[in-house]
Amino acid sequence: MRNTLLVLLSVAAVSLGRVAESRPKLGLPQTEFDFGLVPQNAKVTYRFQIKSEGTDTLRIERVVPGCGCTQAPLEKNLVAPGDSTFLEIVFATGSFVGSVRKTPTIQTNETIVSQILKFRAFV
Repeated sequence: MRNTLLVLLSVAAVSLGRVAESRPKLGLPQTEFDFGLVPQNAKVTYRFQIKSEGTDTLRIERVVPGCGCTQAPLEKNLVAPGDSTFLEIVFATGSFVGSVRKTPTIQTNETIVSQILKFRAFV
């Protein structure tokens, strides 16, 4: 009887530990992109893949494009474990001249620290 109780308590403790470990995790297969040589007054786009690599749903709470020349539409903001979505970066070159570097950021429910993406272009 005592052994059965110990086994049941052990199983319960392991199960509770697994529930406590259930967390979202952001996966970014690529964090940088180079548009290369682009013309002035053009719009260029690139899609970054965002993966949910944790055991709980990843919630993308906010995307900060970095400046007014960049838009960052998101396909979806809730990503189930094992699933993925895309963040499209739309960069309007305007009257930029020379090398341009921008750093959009992604804020999720995984951590309070934002993930930084980087892109560059030569206008």
